Amino acid sequence: MKTLIVTCCALLVAGSASATTLLFDFGRTDTQSPFTPGVIGWNNVVPATTSLFAIFEEGGTVVPGVTFEITDDFFQVGEPTANIGSIAPTGDAGAYPVSATSDPFFGHNGAFAGQPANPYAEITLSGLSAANTYSFTFFASRQPVGDNRETEYLVDGANSGTALLNPSNNNSEVARIMGIVPDANGDITVGFRSGPNSNSAFYYVNVMQVDISAIPEPTTSALLLSLVAAATPLRRRV
Repeated sequence: MKTLIVTCCALLVAGSASATTLLFDFGRTDTQSPFTPGVIGWNNVVPATTSLFAIFEEGGTVVPGVTFEITDDFFQVGEPTANIGSIAPTGDAGAYPVSATSDPFFGHNGAFAGQPANPYAEITLSGLSAANTYSFTFFASRQPVGDNRETEYLVDGANSGTALLNPSNNNSEVARIMGIVPDANGDITVGFRSGPNSNSAFYYVNVMQVDISAIPEPTTSALLLSLVAAATPLRRRV
């Protein structure tokens, strides 16, 4: 009986283990993260970027039909300042290259550098499948500063989620939003703004990671659950 239970659990794990990862580096044109077709595939978002019509998974293979568009601008006058983000990522951010962690995109609540306020920025991922869920990991860093620059990330599709992260002097912390399903048009929007605990005008993003997982077929889920139920012995009454 125990063997059957272990086998069923293994099937459940195997059914949910298949995933695709998309990596986005927001930053300078001259410090883009590595891209080699068929080897590694960072999607680099630089100041000149308004949209990306070929999105690559982390192994350097294009993901058919998926596109990226900036639908509400960040501050995009000139290049982000070099090395104002993390140059020593560690912890949950340790797998990201310095090319991605060292130079953030940002926005600002008030006028800044001769530009009007842009208290909210947004990107839209399109061409997504309702058969998948999409989980988001954000890394942001601004150094060295002495205030709280908490950023709120808002992800919206058929369902929605939010997360908070303080980029101030951050080398290791990330924010995660899990299990988002695209809307009826196959879109997910990602918004950026200052968080409720911020005492700064600024918000940031250096890295966005999107993990795509297939939703199990209903018949498969039902079969696995019935196998587990059949393998569970009934408790005898005494």
